Amino acid sequence: MTIIYQDNKSTILLAENGKCSSSKRTRHINVQYLFVADKIKKGKVKVAFCPTMNMLADFFTKPLQGSTFKRMQSIILNMPNTDKTSIEHRSVL
Repeated sequence: MTIIYQDNKSTILLAENGKCSSSKRTRHINVQYLFVADKIKKGKVKVAFCPTMNMLADFFTKPLQGSTFKRMQSIILNMPNTDKTSIEHRSVL
């Protein structure tokens, strides 16, 4: 099973309920975009909530500032999160 992490609860509900959760704003969505809802019903995909502060994809898609950037950098590069100017690299091998 594939897990898709999402930080938007409305998007999770729309993906899980498909057309059943349609409102005036979402009724224009074409059936082809409800592909994920179909995969959820078949049990091949699960959409899980992930708080915005823990969304690792943001490191690659958004300009993060200060401590958020350093925290994500340390997680992705497997480095200790320190404020020293020279950070020693820990090998992942």
